[in-house]
Amino acid sequence: MTMFIAYFDGSGSPHDTEALVVAGFLAPAGQWIEFERNWNDCLNDFEVSSLHMKHFAPSRGEFTNWKGDEGKRRHFLSRLISIIKTRVWHSFASAVVMKDYRNVDARYCFHEFSRPYALAGGTCITKAERWKKKRDNVRDELLYVFEDGDLDKGNLMRAAKEQFDLTPSFLKKEQSVAFQAADLLAYEHLKINVKLHQSESGRLFEDELRKPLLELSTIPGGRGDHDWGIHMEGNMLDSCIKDGIALRSPIKTEMGEFYIYENWQAGPRKAVIHKGSCGNCNDGRGKAGGYDPAHAKWHAPFDDLDAARRASNALSHIINHLECRCIG
Repeated sequence: MTMFIAYFDGSGSPHDTEALVVAGFLAPAGQWIEFERNWNDCLNDFEVSSLHMKHFAPSRGEFTNWKGDEGKRRHFLSRLISIIKTRVWHSFASAVVMKDYRNVDARYCFHEFSRPYALAGGTCITKAERWKKKRDNVRDELLYVFEDGDLDKGNLMRAAKEQFDLTPSFLKKEQSVAFQAADLLAYEHLKINVKLHQSESGRLFEDELRKPLLELSTIPGGRGDHDWGIHMEGNMLDSCIKDGIALRSPIKTEMGEFYIYENWQAGPRKAVIHKGSCGNCNDGRGKAGGYDPAHAKWHAPFDDLDAARRASNALSHIINHLECRCIG
């Protein structure tokens, strides 16, 4: 039997930053013991007590005198990342783009179902459980430990219990140096997602990525392993539909409204966009005779056609994406 422990930390705020991230690493318990020894040796060599990115990045606190000394800063981070790469077995990171989250929550009862921290943390647990399943050893045990202090801790605990019948532990940051490594990954993941969100094209090239992130991405789970991810509007809408999350009350606008009619009774599964005033739609009620919810459903309303098209395209299980003649 192997005992594994996964440590996670968060970065960002649902209220003050463009994204919220939960990230961390998994390793056998014995490797974490060696990790702590190696990590503390490095901290002692550089005469600091800990790595906290909110202090290190702007050269504050213990790092005040490091400001401008890029050689020392790079050497310090390089050594710490080398320790991470030597001792951990897998990495996980999940970001929630807050503007997209709020857009989805305005249409669906999303925050009642999952708040941003629980969404990101629960995604990390989902991916770690998938990693454990791939090992195919029923005797393995995997413990989850999150840094205590993030908002919506209770929401994450409820989701973990309901979905996986497990209860994660929560410890203060100073109780384990593993949180310092998780903090580094969460910070770098937050930085790149903010940069990605601000880019005009919505994508970045490798030479635009920070070197620490590139180094960390070589750890299993990173580049090519799909255990680093982002929750954006499209996949969050898809989740709402898949999980049957209720729509909020329709809000009427002078611009009119658009609805998506999903049908799977005959032929390939299709989604058709209608104007609310269309005789086939009737503000999401359908024709006078109604419709059979066993074979069809209405989505939205959406305030504009672009929003309806984005939502339709987010329905990944749909074969045919269509528009009614009423759209023009």
